[in-house]
Amino acid sequence: MKNTYQLRKLGESLLYQLSSKTWPSIFLIAFLILLWDIPALAQNVPCDCVQRWDGGGTWDNGSINDAPNSPPPNGIIRCGSSAETQSQVVPFPGCTYNDSQFEIDLSGEDCVDPSSGNSVSVLPPTNGQPIIWLNFDVRPGAGSFQVQINDNSGDNIGWALYSSDVVTNGTNFNMPSNDDISGDCSQLTLRACGEE
Repeated sequence: MKNTYQLRKLGESLLYQLSSKTWPSIFLIAFLILLWDIPALAQNVPCDCVQRWDGGGTWDNGSINDAPNSPPPNGIIRCGSSAETQSQVVPFPGCTYNDSQFEIDLSGEDCVDPSSGNSVSVLPPTNGQPIIWLNFDVRPGAGSFQVQINDNSGDNIGWALYSSDVVTNGTNFNMPSNDDISGDCSQLTLRACGEE
């Protein structure tokens, strides 16, 4: 069975679909293109900088708790049209791109502009650019999920969607980022990319 994953720009209709295998642990990286000029510090790899999405359900001893008041760590996309959001997602201090630590190679990839659905050429971030790694889960057997990137400030946001090669039915504490995450942030596969 194939699953369909949809990316939408906030407030717009269906923009992009991607069919692939089930990916329970997802890492969405957003790199801000030509936005900030912050010097690189020590944190440059996904495990150093990953933060957990704070919406959705939570893992409860291997099962999923979808209750509205489910305790943290949350981060599992709920069934149905929950339309949960997280605003003001910013890079952790010192989280900048360093291609010698983790290379984002988009060459040969069919990246997309979610607003138009057209293919776009996306340049990877340059060394020293701020970078955000966001971790969330797609429940096993899910038919689809949606991610919305709101660029209401007019910035160009390049993004890449990675899945963890290690499936987990829960989260583990990740010391470098001081957050609970699912999957394994050191074993990732690129699934999609684009620019908004």
